Amino acid sequence: MRIRLTFVLLFISASLLTSCIIVKEEGTPPPARTSALSPKPTIAMSHEIVHSESGDMVARLPKDWFFVDVEDKVSSNVIAVASSPEYTLSLVFSAFRKNESLDEMFAKEGLLGLARTGLHKHERKSAGTIKRQGSMDVVEIGTREFGLYEFSNDNGATFALAGVFKSSLDNYYELALVQMPASNKKLPTRDAMNEIFAAVLATVVY
Repeated sequence: MRIRLTFVLLFISASLLTSCIIVKEEGTPPPARTSALSPKPTIAMSHEIVHSESGDMVARLPKDWFFVDVEDKVSSNVIAVASSPEYTLSLVFSAFRKNESLDEMFAKEGLLGLARTGLHKHERKSAGTIKRQGSMDVVEIGTREFGLYEFSNDNGATFALAGVFKSSLDNYYELALVQMPASNKKLPTRDAMNEIFAAVLATVVY
């Protein structure tokens, strides 16, 4: 167990940046493709609660998932890290460091701009090994909206799903579901990951 948890921490710390970089795109950003997800989780969820320090972001973990004690091994922006019972997936809840530039970017580019900022922080921390996979989209879950994107550090062999959002207190957050090839167990399929990710997003209150 100690080896697997160490791998989780190393993998996560390799993909999280300690500072926030604002990315400015040339020209007008392309319109987001907006879709809708179920407002209710389609898998069993636990009573384990994740919440931000200010209380403006709350979410639940899938059933049987558990929190990982990250102590000072990752960025101070990381709110919580959780692992699946098989150690094949992890959930990382983090906050963007709020500043005037981030507010100005969001006012102009919205959730797509926030998603680009989130992707760029992962790219910089990984020295360019992390790359975006596919398009960036905006999804509606009830009355809430999230900017979504996918990234990988091995050309798609393993990948992570990320969702960004702005809270009612004007804070910015990211939730990432990361594949963890830390054991000889088979990684969950894309369909299974999509269902887990959508279920966790459905529990997010901001």
